[in-house]
Amino acid sequence: MAVTRTPSDPCTNLRKARRPRVARFFLRMVEAAMRYLLLLLLPGCAAVVQVGPAAQDDDPLWLGEGEPPGNEVRITRPSEAGLITTVATRPTIRLDGREIGKCQVGKPIVLRLPDGSYAISAETAAGRATQWVTVEDFAQVELTCGVGGVVSPKPTLTLN
Repeated sequence: MAVTRTPSDPCTNLRKARRPRVARFFLRMVEAAMRYLLLLLLPGCAAVVQVGPAAQDDDPLWLGEGEPPGNEVRITRPSEAGLITTVATRPTIRLDGREIGKCQVGKPIVLRLPDGSYAISAETAAGRATQWVTVEDFAQVELTCGVGGVVSPKPTLTLN
């Protein structure tokens, strides 16, 4: 004699009740896996970005007083391609500890200074780079600022 199960059988009802739970669990796992996959793929999509024009701006930010010719310090940031964390970071430029502007692609800063020695620094949350510059007798000095590093971009400031 064969045993037949009826809809009122507790085992049948238990199996039907568990199916939605298993399906919900499976959907949650797939959703979590897709989130992790997106986190891994998105940085690769935005890995190389170019910020700014290829040429420098003709209208720089002039700080200081006096007519040319005089002592000038020009701070530029060249166009660059790199990780979004690097190219989107704009270091703060300081002259002897005082903030004078931001280092941006295509926006040079020109300082007209009297004769003397000055500490010019570029600063981000990850660190500071400083260059000592001495200007006298109508000197023209060029500095290039930028950033390096992937996770926490550190500023760079080089004398040309």
